[in-house]
Amino acid sequence: DSIFQPSADYILRYAGIKQELDKSEKRGLDSGIKKEIKDLQKEEEKLPGTIPSIKKMIIEFIKLKNKEGASSVVLKDIYVELEKKIKEENLTEKYKLDTFRNTIRGEINAFEEETENKNIKLFRRVGLATYSLTDNGEKYNER
Repeated sequence: DSIFQPSADYILRYAGIKQELDKSEKRGLDSGIKKEIKDLQKEEEKLPGTIPSIKKMIIEFIKLKNKEGASSVVLKDIYVELEKKIKEENLTEKYKLDTFRNTIRGEINAFEEETENKNIKLFRRVGLATYSLTDNGEKYNER
């Protein structure tokens, strides 16, 4: 979703997992290693990113519109705002502009309240191509 900046603790934990994986190549992954990998993946979400994630940019835009009095945001406005943001912040090399709108839509779908995915539910569809934030979206404080 975005490249993160690993902390010293993250690097040490990663190295430990890598060593365990190298040892367990022949016998397979045990549940302890699987849990460590999942814990490390959760930590990645909390580490600062080198570029903003698309879901974070969507959330920030919806929150801004909420402060301005809008209870929901139309998808077209999300497209326009995020494209403007990546151009203003010189991030056009980091995101594929020709498919950027599809990527935005994919992020919303992946984190939509009604999706079957196990991802955290951040967005609520309130009308045709119109979205608001779920309680999780309001509280979201990661990349």
